[in-house]
Amino acid sequence: INAEYMGHMLRAKLFGDFEDFHTEHYLRMDAFQMMPTKYYVEMLWNGVIPTFAVATLAVVGRVCGDLVRRRADRRVGVALFHTVHCVGLALLPMLFHRLKIVWVPALCVMSGLVGSVVGLPAMFKIPDTKWRRGVLAAVFMWAAVGSEGFSFVRGRLSANLMHDLPATHQLLDFVVNRTSPDAVWAGSFTSSSAILLSTNRSVASHPHYENPESRHKVYMLYHWSANRRLEDVHRIFTGYGINYMVDSHEICGSKAQGTRTMGDNVELGEGGNPPPPMEPTDVPACKAARRANPYFRQVLHTDQGERGYQFTVFEVLRRP
Repeated sequence: INAEYMGHMLRAKLFGDFEDFHTEHYLRMDAFQMMPTKYYVEMLWNGVIPTFAVATLAVVGRVCGDLVRRRADRRVGVALFHTVHCVGLALLPMLFHRLKIVWVPALCVMSGLVGSVVGLPAMFKIPDTKWRRGVLAAVFMWAAVGSEGFSFVRGRLSANLMHDLPATHQLLDFVVNRTSPDAVWAGSFTSSSAILLSTNRSVASHPHYENPESRHKVYMLYHWSANRRLEDVHRIFTGYGINYMVDSHEICGSKAQGTRTMGDNVELGEGGNPPPPMEPTDVPACKAARRANPYFRQVLHTDQGERGYQFTVFEVLRRP
């Protein structure tokens, strides 16, 4: 992980005394806000947090018992370490919602301690027999999850996500049937992930924001949203070997009151440095490309479907 970048993120998040393209880009996303209360409530009702609480109480009880009896068990030490580690990880989603992907698996591992030799079997003097511990853990987990947990899983499986929308289907059909398998695609993280996962085509944008090279590439590609000459943006795209650009409202949207566009974020530079010197224009490159020009050609404009998803695909023309 790039320590300097994470320092910028924390300064922007906690103190508000730093801003650049990346902090503005990421900290405006829901994934980088504090984890909403509703997710804690869901984990409470689907049994993850209650099971963690029971496992924690069992481990703490076992540790206290061992201290009183002046005995040591390496397994108890490992369980205690994981308990403290899991409690510490709980701080991460309080800062960034995205980091619940680190905390929640740790909670699930902790839940496994319920039926272990340092969990409920030790508290209730259940014989150290594997099948009995397994049955106890299974019964406890099923009881904790209950109908709420199954409703949560069914809801996630039946959710109407971006990949189910007509505009996405039109985009993916075009990618598969009208373009070369060797073509390289650029776009938002949303469209790039859909193309990569559904068609296995190469994409230029990658949300691996801890990697300095990937992060810088994302910054340069978003000059498409800024007031730049098409010639300069075309030079950036061809330098990265990009064949197609998928434009969307999240890249080339209009400014709402009190907000910044992606083009405004580009002007902030990155890492405390100003943007690279380029001649400014009156119109963002993403809008200028819609008119006839020798650098980009519009080849697809999908229908606008639910939730405002609409994609416009531009081919990056090769200059002689």
